[in-house]
Amino acid sequence: MKNHYIYISTLIFILFLKINSIMAQHGSIPEYAMGARAYAMGQSALLSFSDAVHVSMSPSSICDVQKLTASIFYSKYNSNTTNSSYGIVYPTKNYGFLGISFFHFTIEGIEKRDEQNVSAGKFSFNQNHLLFMYGRNITSKLSFGLNAKFVSQSMAEYKSFVKNIGMDLGVKFIPKFSNSIVKNFLFGVAIDNLIKPAIKLDKEQEYLPLEIGLILENKFIFSSSSITVVGNLVYFQRAFESNNYTLHLGLEYSYKNMFLRIGYRDNYYSFGFGLKIYSLILNYFYSESNYSQKYSTLNNGISISFEIK
Repeated sequence: MKNHYIYISTLIFILFLKINSIMAQHGSIPEYAMGARAYAMGQSALLSFSDAVHVSMSPSSICDVQKLTASIFYSKYNSNTTNSSYGIVYPTKNYGFLGISFFHFTIEGIEKRDEQNVSAGKFSFNQNHLLFMYGRNITSKLSFGLNAKFVSQSMAEYKSFVKNIGMDLGVKFIPKFSNSIVKNFLFGVAIDNLIKPAIKLDKEQEYLPLEIGLILENKFIFSSSSITVVGNLVYFQRAFESNNYTLHLGLEYSYKNMFLRIGYRDNYYSFGFGLKIYSLILNYFYSESNYSQKYSTLNNGISISFEIK
């Protein structure tokens, strides 16, 4: 049984290396269901509110929500791999900002082999994250957000239930410059897995990796249009990689209720568009990755949000 488990673990590890060409870190894969707007903008964490599921990437962005908002995100990396998320956030009058979100990542149809390399059927890999989110404005310039994270995982007949509560932290600062060029400038920090959730499928216990992101965001507003730019410099703990930093850049142009977006993350490019119809917001993204001449990845997804007054 031990050899059987080792073989399955090796398959999962190889699979993670391939998925890594899409995502920055192995541990928090489900939370890359971050919403189509952020994905189109270079997989960037934004300090302004995007949708209910994006709060997982930038906890302090919840302090920018104006209305009760529910969001759904769905993306496919290939025929067997999907990533989805669901969330809702609510701004209270006296108790800050509240939210809850759920993230699900699954790989179906992985071939299982025994120690003699004989096929023994197929199995799936699943990882789920449940987040309880809270944010509050400390002053008119300073806000913070917290995510309490519950992680579970399963692989074939092995299951890892919630071992401990993880914690994410985000801080946002609004300088409020008088100059018109930088009057909407935002500065912040997002820390994923400040308290690391534990995963234990066998005797060995692992923890999701720490990730720290520096976020800069600015918005230029014109009469009937606007331009939003965002940049992230992210440090993360990742095994078997010499470069532990990634650069994320995003640009969004909006005209009335229509949005066009482009993004860059290291060697990855993405684009997308959005449309707001009354209280309904529709977003789409498409991303193409080329790590080498031999391997490329296509990814696309949609998100739907609904605002309730």
